[in-house]
Amino acid sequence: MAKAIEIGAAKYVVKIKVAKFQVWESPLNHMSLSATVECKVYRANEADEPEFVYEAQNQAAKQPIGSVMTTSSGFIHNMNKIANEFAAGLSEDILEKLQKKLQPE
Repeated sequence: MAKAIEIGAAKYVVKIKVAKFQVWESPLNHMSLSATVECKVYRANEADEPEFVYEAQNQAAKQPIGSVMTTSSGFIHNMNKIANEFAAGLSEDILEKLQKKLQPE
């Protein structure tokens, strides 16, 4: 049996700003990433002052991207995979914090 999904007007507006993003190679053929994201949540009808503000952070260190035998396309593929997983982890953190803050148990 299918349930109807109710869609209403947005209650909140979320503004996200990447405050810091770093990528570096160390040691050789390993990629490290670090990011800090500022999140501000406003009530939809009151966009002057945020309801709450928080930071989300993620770091991934020494992720292997290949060896001396890896082709340049292999390096690019591995770097994209690591970057996508890093962004996904940061996005999950942001969404979890939003859910906890907006829908307390």
